[in-house]
Formats: sequence, C-alpha cells, structure tokens
Amino acid sequence: MKYRFVNTLYSVIAAFLVFCSCKMQLSNSTSQNSDVNVFRSDSLWNVYKIDSINSYYVIYAEKNHKFYKIISKKNLDNCDEKIQKNLKYNFLLKSIWSESFMIGNTKIVPSQSLGINCFYFVDDSTKICLERDSINDLHVAKNLKGLCLMKE
Repeated sequence: MKYRFVNTLYSVIAAFLVFCSCKMQLSNSTSQNSDVNVFRSDSLWNVYKIDSINSYYVIYAEKNHKFYKIISKKNLDNCDEKIQKNLKYNFLLKSIWSESFMIGNTKIVPSQSLGINCFYFVDDSTKICLERDSINDLHVAKNLKGLCLMKE
C-alpha cells in the first residue's frame, strides 16, 4: 500500500513538473511570437511610388493586396530615416476620408458622400483625389513628417 502511494505521488509530481515545463515553454514562445508579429513583413506597408503635389507628398503604399494613398505635408527638416520607394514601413495610418467636418450647420462625412472624390487642402489649394478603381480612401500617417519616418 505504501509502495503504491509513493509511486502515485512520484507520478503526480512528475506530471506536475512536465506540465509546468510545457507551460513555461508555451509562455516563452508566445511572448517571442508576439514580438515577431509586430515586425512580420505582412504587417508592413510597401511603398511603391512617391509623388509630390505643391506642398504635399503623396505616398502610394500596398499592404495585403490593398492600396493606400498617404498624404504628408512637405517638411524641410533633416531626419534619420527618410522613406524610399520599394521599401517596407510600419506606418500608423489614420483615414482622412472617414473624418467628418461641418459646412455651416451640416455635418459632412466624405465616405458617405458618393459625389466626393477629391480633397482640396486649404493652405495652397492642393487637390488630391481618390482613384476609385484601386484607392478609395486617403490617409495620414501619425509617424510620418514629410518623408521622415518618426520613431514611435
């Protein structure tokens, strides 16, 4: 009886140690994977074209087979990392198109207005349009100043 109890106790302790070991390995691999996920290549935007209209840059980017137009005001400051064509970046995008604004007492939401295809930027009358066949939204990147990618 005592022999059976000791064997059972050893089995329980061994099972517990194996369980704890597996749990620690799973926990470590999960935290490593979450760090990796931040920098997976499919979470980055591929810049395929950079254009300039008056005092704005228009950055064309692609991510997961979707196309984006990113608007950035030109900036003369020097920076450590200037974005370049055919490279990938982790932009923090915000849609301009989904923002609402007031005209008189009327609230306008461009994404709900079928007739709106372009934005005019007031400071220099710059017109930037959608490309309905491929780009249906305009964005700004919170971590982009001109062509300078800011550290998060």
